[in-house]
Amino acid sequence: MEKQIVIIEAIKRAIGKENVSSDSVLIDDLGVDSMGFIRIVVEVEKSLETQFGDDDIVLNLYPTVQDLINYFENR
Repeated sequence: MEKQIVIIEAIKRAIGKENVSSDSVLIDDLGVDSMGFIRIVVEVEKSLETQFGDDDIVLNLYPTVQDLINYFENR
């Protein structure tokens, strides 16, 4: 499965919302707060069998879902 799809599906599971796209803004569109972001991190790590770098687990580094996708595509 394409990495983008895996990440979007992981985000949907983590926050319990179906209307998630690569253009979604995590805070404004999806209402993600710091705890929601941690749930996203855990779900994406499990789905991709990888880990965020310790210094990279900061919500403000990823304004949009596409920013998260880019982070994992460039690793």
